[in-house]
Amino acid sequence: MTYEEFMKKVDSIIASRLGGLTSRDLADTVFTMDRYYDDAEPEEVADEIMEGDDIACQWFNLGI
Repeated sequence: MTYEEFMKKVDSIIASRLGGLTSRDLADTVFTMDRYYDDAEPEEVADEIMEGDDIACQWFNLGI
């Protein structure tokens, strides 16, 4: 799978959980290529992006 295909899967997961938002809408995405090269699963990377973002945390009412 290419990095672009990987990120499409990541974005699909994020969009399904955050009402259509994608990694481009969230701030904490600078590590995605490193995680891709580490053979991380798309769901794991999507979770990491959402856990590190204020918008996502507000969406899930995590109190940030």
